[in-house]
Amino acid sequence: APLEERRTQAVQSRRWGDIETTDDFGQLDAGAIESVREEAWPEARNADELHEALMGLGFVTDAELHGNALWREMFDQLIAQRRATRLFATSASTKDENLCIPAERLPQFAAIFADLRREPAIEAPQEYATIEWTREDALVEIVRARLTGLGPVRSADIATSLGAAQSDIDFALLALERQGFVMR
Repeated sequence: APLEERRTQAVQSRRWGDIETTDDFGQLDAGAIESVREEAWPEARNADELHEALMGLGFVTDAELHGNALWREMFDQLIAQRRATRLFATSASTKDENLCIPAERLPQFAAIFADLRREPAIEAPQEYATIEWTREDALVEIVRARLTGLGPVRSADIATSLGAAQSDIDFALLALERQGFVMR
């Protein structure tokens, strides 16, 4: 049969399947999701590799950092070298959780949060400080970076970890979907 006819028959047979077999057509396997997440999350053996991981991820939360003793130690080295900082956004809904970011990402976070506080108070390297970010573009880039290490994740989880409004994250995900970077 021609290709179109075979497609039509496949769709029709699917449509007439019993409800028990059709409920999970769009669902992802939980084991596969966990496997992708484990493979996507970066590994770092020294401070330079952690800095590279932070650049790739955009940020890590305190909980993620404290879940790995080696990363905590290396992050302290990056802070001492003024290559990373902790951000506290007073308008964020992170309930006193802070974000650990590389210095190069400071301009993006400054565009997202107008009232952020950083400890230590470092500045972005000159080649990054001169880049002008709109809030929307910064959100898209931070969400893009974050997804590279998280794999499949709910938008609400990204919003919570970043301390941003759900609507802002949905906007960023829609922009990434238009670019072909993510899918629902």
